[in-house]
Amino acid sequence: MAPSTLFSAGISSVTGASSSSHSSNSSQGSLLVDDHPIEIKQTRQKIDYRPKSTLHFKTRAEMNWQERVAARGLMDQSYHELKPETLDRGPIPHHSIMREHLYIVSRGMVAPMLQQISYWIFPNFKWPIVMAYPIYLVSFSLFLNRSLRRFERFALIYGTLDEKKIGRDRIPDASIPQLAKGFVAFLVARTFGEFYLKWDQNESPLSNFAWTTPVRMFFWLMVLDYFFYTYHRLCHEHDFLWRIHARHHNTRHPSPSLAILADNFQEVIEIALCPLAATLIVPMSFHELFLMMCYCAYVEILGHTGMRASWDFPITGPILKVIGCELQVEDHDLHHRYGKSGRNYGKQSRFWDVLFGTTTPREEMANRPGLSKY
Repeated sequence: MAPSTLFSAGISSVTGASSSSHSSNSSQGSLLVDDHPIEIKQTRQKIDYRPKSTLHFKTRAEMNWQERVAARGLMDQSYHELKPETLDRGPIPHHSIMREHLYIVSRGMVAPMLQQISYWIFPNFKWPIVMAYPIYLVSFSLFLNRSLRRFERFALIYGTLDEKKIGRDRIPDASIPQLAKGFVAFLVARTFGEFYLKWDQNESPLSNFAWTTPVRMFFWLMVLDYFFYTYHRLCHEHDFLWRIHARHHNTRHPSPSLAILADNFQEVIEIALCPLAATLIVPMSFHELFLMMCYCAYVEILGHTGMRASWDFPITGPILKVIGCELQVEDHDLHHRYGKSGRNYGKQSRFWDVLFGTTTPREEMANRPGLSKY
């Protein structure tokens, strides 16, 4: 039985399906199947120095609530596997940005459209906040989960960066409590902030969108990225601030679930303060802001996939590509790979990195036509 087949059984058990008997035998890639150890190669190093990770071996029944939350971020086995040096995937593929706009809008607008339909059918009934918040919260949660699975599917098709040297990092056992808390904090804080600042039950969702919406979305992301860039760069350049950010850099080859792994101070800054600053500067209605948060979260997850593709970031990418400041997945991947010395501090664009001279030369994406090399 192939290693990928063995792992698929493990994933099935996490999602509730039955699986064959198995247990962990090492920190990273050994399985016991019918008492016979099967090694799964994940790095060309003689010893894999990454933290112990065994969550993917557990059935759902064996997990506590924190592990069940973290298990939502488990990826297919082949995503983590070391690829053979002889593998030839051909030229780096280009992924359609319009395809992603259609995906984000169609999934991100589920809650607003439910509200709009309700207002059409029952014009005298306006959603109270106690009804609206749970609906928008669940909608945002489903969007995040669906995006994770979408990126998993394309990562298996396109491959991942540096995959011939090392597989993508798994969820460390020691980080599961913080990861679970971070996911819940992200989900609740992002949606609660929108309601606290902008909710008006009398507003009709579709009437809040105008031709200026994409323009304001672009500037909202640029302002957000400026505040993120500034704080992020300070963390890397000053030791006393590095303590805030160091946990996030425990991963050198991140996977999507590790995008949210951070200390409490970093979570407050990234989840609450930076978006708050952008919202106070760039005017947005509640429903525009909700869709904006879907775009923003989409990019934050995408940046940690290690996807080997020319995958433009939907809102900032096409505009900034004209001046060579578009962000690609490899930019943030290299940032993690070089740890504290990593540059590429922006997460929604490369504009501020180019402006202030803090870019890192691209490697696998360096010769991709139409992309800047710096």
